Amino acid sequence: MASRTVLGACFLVFVWLCYYLLRPTPLDQAPCIHWSAKYSSLWIRWKRYQDQDTLAVHEAHLRHGPVVRLGPKEMSIVDAATGIKPIYEGRLPKTDWFQIIVSYGSEPMFAMKDNESHRRRRKMVTKPYQNSYIKANRDWQEQQAVLARDFHSSLEKLSGNTGEVAICDMFFAWALATVSTYIFGHAAGVNVLDDLPKARQKRQDYYKERNLAFWVASVPYPINKLLLNLRYSTEISFIEELRIQADRHAAEPQEKSKGTNSTPYDYMKNEFSSPTGPDSKVEQPSPKAQAALSSEMQDHVIAGLDTSVIVLTICAWLLSLDSNRTWQDKCRAEARGCRESDGTLNTDETPIIDAVIKETLRVYPPVSGMQPRITDKPTAVGPGAHQIVLPPGITVHAQTWTLHRNNEVFPKPEEWRPERWIECSPEKRKEMDAWSWAFGSGPRRCLGEQLALNSLKTALVVLYGGFETRLTENTEFSIEVGNMLIPSTLQLRVDKAEAQ
Repeated sequence: MASRTVLGACFLVFVWLCYYLLRPTPLDQAPCIHWSAKYSSLWIRWKRYQDQDTLAVHEAHLRHGPVVRLGPKEMSIVDAATGIKPIYEGRLPKTDWFQIIVSYGSEPMFAMKDNESHRRRRKMVTKPYQNSYIKANRDWQEQQAVLARDFHSSLEKLSGNTGEVAICDMFFAWALATVSTYIFGHAAGVNVLDDLPKARQKRQDYYKERNLAFWVASVPYPINKLLLNLRYSTEISFIEELRIQADRHAAEPQEKSKGTNSTPYDYMKNEFSSPTGPDSKVEQPSPKAQAALSSEMQDHVIAGLDTSVIVLTICAWLLSLDSNRTWQDKCRAEARGCRESDGTLNTDETPIIDAVIKETLRVYPPVSGMQPRITDKPTAVGPGAHQIVLPPGITVHAQTWTLHRNNEVFPKPEEWRPERWIECSPEKRKEMDAWSWAFGSGPRRCLGEQLALNSLKTALVVLYGGFETRLTENTEFSIEVGNMLIPSTLQLRVDKAEAQ
């Protein structure tokens, strides 16, 4: 009797599995990345574990078109009008994947899944990153001019060096100085532009700690809980030190000069401390608010550092190739016209450098892979005959690497051609902008876009306004394509450019 019961239970389980695996769904209309994708997510999960999923998904789209099935309940869509708009501008909620950036036990805005929580947080933190706020901050303008002079002085010391310069260390020093100074103020900012060995050490320490923090956060529960109990942390110590130093400076008596806006940290501290807004009396944040503030600050610093170093490193490599010398010369001519009579830099009108940055972001977007969302209602995705109406509960995403390689929008997409952004018609520019996704789109578009572009332009203006870079016989450079690009260490020769 017992054996019959067991056999009956096994049969029911078998029938249920057959129904679950073989039942028809709207996703069956889409081609699969692998034959097993209809039944299991193991194949794509293995690719993600190896950080090879971005190129695997890209190759699948080249074979099958704009809509590809990655798993029983997972889809990839690469189309601006029928992918980006319904998924990202349509406000589909985020998935648990973004929890890897949670720190201090609190979600930063970037990790928040539901739209209402994200809307409230973005309202609290967005103002200090608006272009008008950045330009109106006299203290920041003065400090950025100081950092630009320090960057120039450091390059001048290195120029003519018979050996090679690890330019990525210089770019890390620049990104660290600009991000920390803007967010926390010059008293807490970290400026190691004049000390390349120290910059290298800070870069190595930062990436070691950041990679460990991301790994701990990504390990499944309850293993991650055990690691946290063993004092493996998801917090990055030097970012916390920046916050503490900013608090110490704020406690000291000081005069605020006219025309100076609060730093993002001071502004957000007010927002997190008081429900009545940034102009009310500042009180010490509650422990819960302090955790949320610290988590937000860590996310902002990481985002600013990582993307800036990647883009500047790849820009310098591209401009140092013999085939692109003409573009380096064009950048130099334009950069020299940015210097005002008082020695400050004006980077408002830099169409050539803008095109160089935009094309670098197109061919080599720092965040290249998936940005997953989950359907909370029936959602139509895919163009024309590829259209599928996804039911609720489906993970769906686009990836920048593939969007930026649409041959119809970007002819010869694998070629780095800045002229495509200069010589195009207004209609073509509008189309290319619609497919450009380096900063995302919709209500969750990158908060720090304007600050990032300002920092990138200033760095290139300083570098190529006074110097030239070349590859050497020993230069070896590669870019690992994963969810984020990982460029190798770049060694260049830096020489002082001839005067006009």
